[in-house]
Amino acid sequence: MSQVGSIKGPESTVLPLFRDRRAPDKIFVEVKLQDGKPHLFLVDTGSSVTVVSKAISDKLDLKTELRPGRLVGLS
Repeated sequence: MSQVGSIKGPESTVLPLFRDRRAPDKIFVEVKLQDGKPHLFLVDTGSSVTVVSKAISDKLDLKTELRPGRLVGLS
């Protein structure tokens, strides 16, 4: 069992990965959020932040934090 903050879970798991033929260099995973619906998330092992669309943030009533900066290379 592993723990991050108050969230406990298994040490490891297996997830199916998805690729889009229009962007074969990008890898996605399907995630079910609080709304119970599947959403595709881009896997970026080099990112220091997590970004979701404003629509998803609003729909799930997520706490947001505005920070100065710029996203580069996301397409």
